Amino acid sequence: MTSPKIQVTIIGDSAAASCEGECTTDWTKADNQETARAAVARRIGKDAAVEFLDAMTNAGDSRQMALIKRVRSEKLPFPVLMLNGNPRIDGPFDLRMLIDVIEAEMDRDL
Repeated sequence: MTSPKIQVTIIGDSAAASCEGECTTDWTKADNQETARAAVARRIGKDAAVEFLDAMTNAGDSRQMALIKRVRSEKLPFPVLMLNGNPRIDGPFDLRMLIDVIEAEMDRDL
């Protein structure tokens, strides 16, 4: 089994206040996570793996905790979209932006 070319990490903050009317995507919600995983699988296939981290938890392996620590030390606003451990979007983004960033990274690697 080959590993994915792109590791997509979305770091959210479940303690952050959300706006009424869902004006942004809350990446800490399971239904949004499942929708994103399905969309990435449809568009990208097995070349991208998607994980979701919550900055308010202390759970995860050392790599995941290092990513959260990096986001905090750089004072990036949540949510943060990272590809292969590098921040690509900090602040609100939606599913379309997520797919666009992954596809751009895939094209860059060609």
